Amino acid sequence: MQLIKYLAITLMILFASVECPAVVDLSDNARYQMIKARYGLTSGDLKNYMIESRIHVLGWSRSNLFAYILQAPNEARDFEKADLIIQNIVTDKVVAKFSWRFEGDKAFEQSINSHYDRISRLLQKFKIDSRRYLVDSNTMTEVKGFPIAHRGYEIVTQRIVRYASSRSFLTRFRLKLLRQKGTMPVAEKTVYSKNYTIDDRVFDVFVLGYIPSPYTDRIAIVLATVSRGWEGKPHVIDLGIVGASLSKAFRRGAICGTQSPTFRE
Repeated sequence: MQLIKYLAITLMILFASVECPAVVDLSDNARYQMIKARYGLTSGDLKNYMIESRIHVLGWSRSNLFAYILQAPNEARDFEKADLIIQNIVTDKVVAKFSWRFEGDKAFEQSINSHYDRISRLLQKFKIDSRRYLVDSNTMTEVKGFPIAHRGYEIVTQRIVRYASSRSFLTRFRLKLLRQKGTMPVAEKTVYSKNYTIDDRVFDVFVLGYIPSPYTDRIAIVLATVSRGWEGKPHVIDLGIVGASLSKAFRRGAICGTQSPTFRE
């Protein structure tokens, strides 16, 4: 009897120590509408309130390499910067990067033409199939929304966030994928986590959606990090890519926040 009581107390301590920060938010398919709603914006004033980055999908390789061009936001606005990035979606490491500057949207398209040979060589070197993708000025052309139907389950996202005591800035962000049967999560895994300081001035991180590989069951998840502008408005939206498998590394166990309803658009 004493042994059973000891085991029961031990289990209670273990489950109590599972990291469940005070603020838990379940979100699927959190797009720019969610960012607008969070900051009370309309479609007309987003441009004045936020400086957005853009992602242009170039393609995938059969070895889980994902190629894209990232137009980074620039608060000074005297020039803009573009990065061609080839990222390993298994390790999230950048295996190749080529950067250049331009001015204005038309200049971006012209800069693609002027750097066409170098871009083509990089895509060929890493065996990126770019035939099904087009480089255009549409930010989210290839991005799909959660949930994902996969092998009889639904895959949804869970954001776990922690703020500074003032609630102004984010201090910790963790992104999980939950495997659900109906509305009941049965397994989970963490695909990304990051700590911030107040000096980073990060308001929030949102999941915008995902881009599926045409070759494997891996996805590129698009994250939007909203940070305070150097002098206040306009604030900055940085986009980033995090890779994830839809079938590997899920574990069963205590799942933070599962008593909360799952958000759907």
